Amino acid sequence: MLRATGRYADAWFPALILRPKEYARGLEAVQTAASDAGRDPTCITPAVWQFVITGRSQQEVEETLSSEAAKAFALNVPAEMWASHGAQHPLGADFSGGQDLVPQTLDKETVLSYIKDVPVSMLKEAILTGTPGDVIDQAAEWRDHGLRYLVACNVSILQPSLRKGMASNAPFFKILRALKKL
Repeated sequence: MLRATGRYADAWFPALILRPKEYARGLEAVQTAASDAGRDPTCITPAVWQFVITGRSQQEVEETLSSEAAKAFALNVPAEMWASHGAQHPLGADFSGGQDLVPQTLDKETVLSYIKDVPVSMLKEAILTGTPGDVIDQAAEWRDHGLRYLVACNVSILQPSLRKGMASNAPFFKILRALKKL
């Protein structure tokens, strides 16, 4: 797929790339394929979709990361990353991520049993988290690994408190403004 992207596409916009170094390796493969096909590799826009959990304070971020909703979101993370945090993915060691998840087959009790041991450290690695300054620093690392276009998806609403979830929009907008300057 990376070679086809390099040969024919105008952008590389992968799903579920969770680490900047993985992104850089994929981008290098795309750009090499573009060059091999006689295309200018710099004409391919490097993009990625990243989920963001932010808040007005680190305490609000931690509350969100510890919520059942955020932990349920972690079921989208590949088993390999769970293992790197000392945990086993409840859907199996070969679970490759959100594309394998069929949520309509899971009832509430099953999901709650699956998420009881979600490592918060894994969520912090899998998505951009923290106060606006923290998130901007993380986005800068992605930029340093070749990313030029970040699609930031605010999942801070997963905060257990609706009021705090809605209030998380203010720090998220601060992040969006800062991303324009990166």
